[in-house]
Amino acid sequence: MRAYVEEVYTLRAIETCVATGILFSALSAGGKRGSATQFLIRCGEIELRRLEAGQIIVSEGDRASHFYIVRYGNLRVFQTIDGRERSIRTLGEHDYFGELAILNKGLRTASVAALDPAEVVLIPAEVLLELCEQYLRLEVVIEDHCIGCGLCERNCPYGSIHMVGRDAPNLAAADFLGGNPSLIAAGPSHAVNCDLCNGGKPHCVQACPHDAAFRLDGPEMLKKMSDRLNSV
Repeated sequence: MRAYVEEVYTLRAIETCVATGILFSALSAGGKRGSATQFLIRCGEIELRRLEAGQIIVSEGDRASHFYIVRYGNLRVFQTIDGRERSIRTLGEHDYFGELAILNKGLRTASVAALDPAEVVLIPAEVLLELCEQYLRLEVVIEDHCIGCGLCERNCPYGSIHMVGRDAPNLAAADFLGGNPSLIAAGPSHAVNCDLCNGGKPHCVQACPHDAAFRLDGPEMLKKMSDRLNSV
């Protein structure tokens, strides 16, 4: 019975995190949240771990091995500077942490400890990365310094990119041959979910003379989203 209850708790924690977590918002394209949730559940490598008050789950300087979802309880994120602990933030139910070090292939930049009895769901790093590869679509991103020349639109054989009016002109675009300060290349939210170029370098990216267009794969997309969230 205990194993069954733990399985249910783990399932609900994963469903909530994938369904509501901003980090996984890109999965909403194509209705992939449900498929991604099932992938995590069926991988057979998810662990539910109980923590006592004061117990450390992640230590600053460690290699990243897991992504964590808080099922219940409160956790403290902190760094140790000159021998003193400096609190950064508090995590609660359905919050998640640990993705940055995985995506950056680096070391943990902070420690995490339970403030009171808590439970966390552990997802192995390789499982998180595989989820990105399978369920996050390749995305062509158009940065705001696009000069509006329209070469990407004209070179895309699939009609996935089009020029739209800017809210405010990019005055620097007038300094470039063919630049149009009033236009920017765009898809939904200035990005185009697309892999019509079959994994090769997209025609639009090759055509861009100003390095404003580039393509992100699954892990890169998740890292970009995570970096933006943590810069707020």
